[in-house]
Amino acid sequence: ARTTGVVLLVGLLLGVAFLVYFRLHGAAKLERRMDAWRARAAAGWRQRVAGLVGGFSQGLQAIRTFGDFFFAVAISAVHWTLIAVIYFLVARSFGGRLAEFGLSDAVLVLAFTMAGSTVQLPGVGGGSQVASFLAYTVILGVDKEPAAAVSIVLWLITFAGSTVFGIPLLIKEGWSMGDLRRMARAEKEAEAHGGHIMVKPDTAAEGETQR
Repeated sequence: ARTTGVVLLVGLLLGVAFLVYFRLHGAAKLERRMDAWRARAAAGWRQRVAGLVGGFSQGLQAIRTFGDFFFAVAISAVHWTLIAVIYFLVARSFGGRLAEFGLSDAVLVLAFTMAGSTVQLPGVGGGSQVASFLAYTVILGVDKEPAAAVSIVLWLITFAGSTVFGIPLLIKEGWSMGDLRRMARAEKEAEAHGGHIMVKPDTAAEGETQR
């Protein structure tokens, strides 16, 4: 587990270095290449890859100065530290073997969970739950039953729990589940052609007016 943690830390540092270099030197050039690739490629996986890379590049444009970068890093560090503490405390609450793990083990499970969340798998918790289960059983040596239980609870708290606050905010902003489904379909169609949809704050209100 310690070796895996060191590998993850090195990967994190390399990722930060890549983001800095990419933002300062490579974003504009890569976008031009993706535009050319998007223009030549037919609808398919190339268009989707171009759309993903283009969206990543556009997102980095919000970081304009080193002050913006360090602020984003600080906010991200606080955010992910709190989540790692949640993983640590949830595991300890189960007692037994799970109570023996430290914060570094929680970070390891968190990293696997985030990687798994990018994969859509059938089941209640999807890829994130499967990844956390594998991290506990394969890497940390936890028995399958407690590993499955803690994986489900982690998913309920960190993923499903956000809907407790998300749904009231969704209603307050004038959105509905139908709006989100239409947005998801539009984004999927746009990504198939190498693009992204632009969502304005008053989109939902306009939709209500039209109806």
